[in-house]
Amino acid sequence: MAGATSVLTFIAGHANGGVETLTSFPLPERFANACISYTIYLWKAFWPFRLGVLYPLKPPDPGAALLAGLFLLAITAIALGTTGKHPYLAVGWLWYLGTLVPVSGVVQAGVQSHADRFTYLPLVGCSIALVWAIADVAANNPILRQGAGILAGAMLLLLAVGAHAQAAYWRDSVTLFQHTLDVTQRNYIILNSLGVRLALNGRHDEAMADYQQAISINPGYAEAHANVGHELLLAGKVEEAYGPLVEALRLKPDLAIPQDDLGVVLMEHGNFEEARPHVEESVRLAPANAELQSNLCLDLQRLGRLDEALAHCDEALRLKPDFVNGHFNRGTALAAEGKNAAAEAELERVLAADPNHADARATLERLRTAHH
Repeated sequence: MAGATSVLTFIAGHANGGVETLTSFPLPERFANACISYTIYLWKAFWPFRLGVLYPLKPPDPGAALLAGLFLLAITAIALGTTGKHPYLAVGWLWYLGTLVPVSGVVQAGVQSHADRFTYLPLVGCSIALVWAIADVAANNPILRQGAGILAGAMLLLLAVGAHAQAAYWRDSVTLFQHTLDVTQRNYIILNSLGVRLALNGRHDEAMADYQQAISINPGYAEAHANVGHELLLAGKVEEAYGPLVEALRLKPDLAIPQDDLGVVLMEHGNFEEARPHVEESVRLAPANAELQSNLCLDLQRLGRLDEALAHCDEALRLKPDFVNGHFNRGTALAAEGKNAAAEAELERVLAADPNHADARATLERLRTAHH
């Protein structure tokens, strides 16, 4: 079962580009990381504190890997050497070793060095070994049996308190990501994720600081460059946004939002033909994003390709019927086709949803003036 799951893990990770190559993460480093991870999981099983949502992948320490490997070999020797008298030790230990294989990192799928969630099933094996061992030792000693029961009750109480404290970190994304940063080091991925959540909460200056810190840790992290460019674009700093967006796409061309953002920057400069391939690529990468469809509608409209433009505006509004900018772009495209009545209806809908939409009001007044 572990072997079959390993194959499925590889296939799934490879399909979404999540499997690291041997060049980027060589096989000896993978085995070293796996040894360290196996040991960390055992430690956290008995001391479940300082848990984070993501532990970033990093080159393993050779000394730590060697000690971890020797530790695992020693336990394996003890477990296999006592199969005649205590078979549960081998069963539990081999369960732990075997079920962790698919997520051990030998086939590296993802950006984590290890992950607490990977231990849900493997630690059942450790529980088997521990519980059967305690039962064996205490079988003929009432005092030990009673003591084991009291100790188990105390441990459950402590674990309940710990679980309550850990659950509090999951009350919202900002709290979760901030806690993860507190218990990990140089975690550029979580810094970027925290920035995204802060930006959604309107805390743009803090978000920008997190993106910049993520880039300082890993200059090749495309998503952070993309988010810097996006924030600058939202702030109206079009000239400044260009550089980070170009860098993001140099590092990772298949990011839909920076493709669209770069297209918007180029459109702001009147370079509609140069913008077109970027906005088209963003729609190809994320066809279900109404804003990207609407921006392509706008760009094609500026290029005079009105039928294609309207098709993308229609798709944007199918995806998001109340999308104000989608209705505005559709209205201006209809006006460009000379369909003034339909255009006025779209613009009136925009103003009903957003009375302060100055462009819609100005366009509507111009159409009415021309009509009369």
